[in-house]
Amino acid sequence: MVTNILSNNRILLIILISGLLARLFLIVFFQDHQLLFYDADSHEYMALAENMRLGHGFSWDRVEPYHPNSFRTPIYSGFIFLARYLFGYYEAALIIQAILVFLSGYLLYLIGMECFKNKKIALWSMGIFLFMPFSLNVSIKFLTQTLFMFLLILVVWSWIKFLKSQNKNYFLLASFLLPILALTRPIAQYIPVVFIFSLAYALYLKRIDLSFKQFLRLAGFMVVIFFIVLSPWLVRNYRSFGVFELSSIVPYQLYFYELPDTYAMAKGISYQEAGNILRKEMDDYSGVDNFSRYMEFGSRDVLLERSNYYLSQYPLYAVASRIKNSAKFFLRDGIRYWYNDFNRDERVDVDIYKVVTLNEKSLFPYLVVVERLFLAILFVGMLASVFYLFKEDATARLFLTSLLILLVYFSFLTGVMASAGLRFPVEPFFILLGLGGLSKLSNFRYYGKR
Repeated sequence: MVTNILSNNRILLIILISGLLARLFLIVFFQDHQLLFYDADSHEYMALAENMRLGHGFSWDRVEPYHPNSFRTPIYSGFIFLARYLFGYYEAALIIQAILVFLSGYLLYLIGMECFKNKKIALWSMGIFLFMPFSLNVSIKFLTQTLFMFLLILVVWSWIKFLKSQNKNYFLLASFLLPILALTRPIAQYIPVVFIFSLAYALYLKRIDLSFKQFLRLAGFMVVIFFIVLSPWLVRNYRSFGVFELSSIVPYQLYFYELPDTYAMAKGISYQEAGNILRKEMDDYSGVDNFSRYMEFGSRDVLLERSNYYLSQYPLYAVASRIKNSAKFFLRDGIRYWYNDFNRDERVDVDIYKVVTLNEKSLFPYLVVVERLFLAILFVGMLASVFYLFKEDATARLFLTSLLILLVYFSFLTGVMASAGLRFPVEPFFILLGLGGLSKLSNFRYYGKR
């Protein structure tokens, strides 16, 4: 019996093990090219972990008095600190991340089988995910994406198991992991809305045996668990900074990254020009002489005030910017990250990236075009999944709708920061829905006759 199981799942095992070995090979092969394992954000997470190890608290300051940090949330720095504590070196976190991608690939396969009942779609989705350029790149970097993606895919798997079996243990697991997601990356701070919507849709489709009162209880329970788990960090921020919020990153990104795109569209200028104008205005308006101060809660009110002012002045451009960047979210290539990693100026502390252009005599620009075309095809497939959604049975419709709402959530909140890096946590579901939709398109005649 065991032999039969191994035989039937030979391709599955080969793909998974190949994905794991590829990452372990990269870690070993590039061990002397340390820049591959870091980017600017990596140094911040490492500084936080090192200060935690040395007993200086959650601070990235290099010298006393080690001011508490409000910009980053604690889970990822805690993760690499724990790897250092258990194994004696920080690089152990990269090996653990390789294993997490391995497990994520298997969970994606299971989710694909539940959604499409098609082993080929599930296997291809898993294989493409494991070997996408950015997937290979980010999984060997000290960045939050790999851990966050694993937690998210575990939540989705738990949620699908709950909707299918109504086993409350799966509901508890998903409910507990959601706030852990938010403590890993603040973009997940509103994510319970997605799962409550999914639960409501399951009730509407009669795919779950709940009364409306029971639905409210479960939804309320999820929200309560979410805030209970977040509360120690929220209280810490309130005591340290007088603000009962998860992170100071939101107003910072809103003003310095999101707003320039809206302003540029309204004024007919470039994004860079808009950013320079808004930066100068903020410097004059706030009197802040050190840019890093904008990353603290102390600048929160002025950043929000000026952001709300401009967004209220150009509401239609703000909406247009959000829609444009939500589409770009799915089309940003990941191959350029490899190019950037091998074209940094190592003589300075700050990474200086060369711009990839088709004029350069390099293979990378052409690979960028190929990857973007492939992503565009997947995007068409995802839209096809939406088109064919109501031709599915109620259970598959529930699962697919839940994944689509999750993709919409991340693409909308990412905004102008849209990149392969920020798409990565939901890239497994994008690939799955894209391939599922393409499969439907290839059989459109069959669907037309139904």
